[in-house]
This record gives sequence, C-alpha cells and structure tokens, in this order.
Amino acid sequence: MTATAYGNLVRHAFKSDFDWDTATIKAMLTTASYTFDKDHEFRSSVTSGEASGTGYTAGGISLTGVASSYDSTNNWTAIDADDAAFGTVTLAAVTGMVLYVSVGSAATDILISYHSFASQSPSAVPFTYQFDAAGIGKFPV
Repeated sequence: MTATAYGNLVRHAFKSDFDWDTATIKAMLTTASYTFDKDHEFRSSVTSGEASGTGYTAGGISLTGVASSYDSTNNWTAIDADDAAFGTVTLAAVTGMVLYVSVGSAATDILISYHSFASQSPSAVPFTYQFDAAGIGKFPV
C-alpha cells in the first residue's frame, strides 16, 4: 500500500478552506479506471473511476476519529483517523482509496490523498482499509 498527497491540499489548508478538527473527511474507493494525478484538486476528477457495487454508496463514507496533531520534535503535522470501514460490500477490482474533505459537491470537495493497493474484489463481506501506524499522513512544516 502506498499513500500520496494531492498537490493542492496544502494550498487549500493555508487558505483556510477547511479546519482539520471540524471538517468532514470522507473516503471513496476507486478501480483501475482511475489514474492518480498529483495535480487533481477536486473529487470531480475522481468520480469516473469510483467503484460501484452492492452495499457501496457513491461518494464513500465519512471517517470517524479524525484528529490532527503537531510534532515539534520532527516538525510535522500528523493527521489520523479510525480505519475506513465500508461495511458489507460486493465490489470488483478495487485498487485504491481517495480521501477528501467534503465541502458540498464533487466540484468543490478537496482531495487529500490517494492510497493504492493490490486489486481487491470483496464479495458480500465487510471491507475495511486499515491506515498504517502513521495515520492518514504526515505533513512537514
């Protein structure tokens, strides 16, 4: 599994387009039809590659336990959340997950990061993406 931040994320954070501690952070699943591009800015760049299937809701799920912290020893801000639990789903060839800040619509929702993984095809089973110990990501300051 690899995770990569989208390039415009920090710009939006500096513009105060959202507050990590109060924003609704969502996770959506993608298939191989989505090609990651670091320059993608809004969820509308991803929707054509979003997974679809039984038990999965377009736009994905809201993450719980989202929290930010500052590490003054290593000079970074860390963002973490509870693992992304999508419930019982039947999906074909899921290859990634996109995290985004829900602002109101696909055209305005701000992309955070793309998490790629080996193709998964859950069939009527719970599907959960487990964040590693570092959480969603660490951003140097």
